[in-house]
Order: sequence, then C-alpha cells, then structure tokens
Amino acid sequence: LKRKLVGFTLPRGSAQPLEGHLVLNGPDISGNVTSCEYSGTLDQIIGLAYAGADQAEPGSLIPIRVEGGQVVQATVVQLPFFDPDNKRQEL
Repeated sequence: LKRKLVGFTLPRGSAQPLEGHLVLNGPDISGNVTSCEYSGTLDQIIGLAYAGADQAEPGSLIPIRVEGGQVVQATVVQLPFFDPDNKRQEL
C-alpha cells in the first residue's frame, strides 16, 4: 500500500488547495488533493487527498503545494466528516 485516502483540515486563513494539487513528503510527491471546500459548519477548509501510507495517521501534518508554489500544512483527520455525538443538534 503506497497511498491512502485521508481527510484533512486547514487552519483559518490558509490558501485553499484545488483538485489535483500535490501532497508532498519531503522533496517527493506522495499524492494529490481529490476534493476540497470551505465548511461553514466547521468554519474551516476540509478536503480529501491521497497521501503516502506513512502520512495517513490522524493528527499527522501533510504539506500541500497550492497556487504559486506556496506550501500549506494540512492536518490529517478521522473520516468521515460527520458529527458522531449529534452535538450539532444542540446548537
């Protein structure tokens, strides 16, 4: 297993990756972004990407190269993106 599909989040104010942007592992390409969008519910950017199997642990940081060659640090999160404790119902 070389790559794994992971969920990721980005801090507020980060540049938003587009589909196909590269996931890096040091100087090497380890994968790519498959989808990414701003979540109003979570108030942050969330997305899916293929990353190296050694980068797939929740809490890991994965560098993503975005427009203009800038690199943003995304945090790998547990999938799926949902509210398992129904906390959103209480808002």
